[in-house]
Amino acid sequence: MRKLTQSVLILAAAVLLYFSAAAGRDALAQERTLAQALLQFEANVTWSAVSADWRGARKGWVATVKGASSPNVIAAQLVALEEAMRWSAVQQSWRERRSDWLSEMRTAQTASVVAAGLLELEQATLWSAVDARWRQRRDPWIGWVKSIR
Repeated sequence: MRKLTQSVLILAAAVLLYFSAAAGRDALAQERTLAQALLQFEANVTWSAVSADWRGARKGWVATVKGASSPNVIAAQLVALEEAMRWSAVQQSWRERRSDWLSEMRTAQTASVVAAGLLELEQATLWSAVDARWRQRRDPWIGWVKSIR
């Protein structure tokens, strides 16, 4: 009986370890998807829609996003992009929402929360602030970001 109990415990531990590893791989895949979505959005924001300082900061920002190891790192980079965007690049209503959005992004711990923040910033961004090709890219991109859990 004792050997059976030990065997069951070992099997249960192995199953838990397997599912934990699978969940970790899924979380990493979600973070990679989120990072790629952020990079794609930023690549479609025009230079005139961001501060002059963004040109110098962008290379390091891209490297940080590509190397991000957690949703809160990606959230911090999303905040950095938003802070570089000019007021003329976003809807007037963003001024009212921004403070709460910043608080949410600065405390975000999951890919789904950061994805929702990315979608919200994109929706607040004016068409004049993005490349003309964004209109064709946008719908598939939104579906991709919405798939992040």
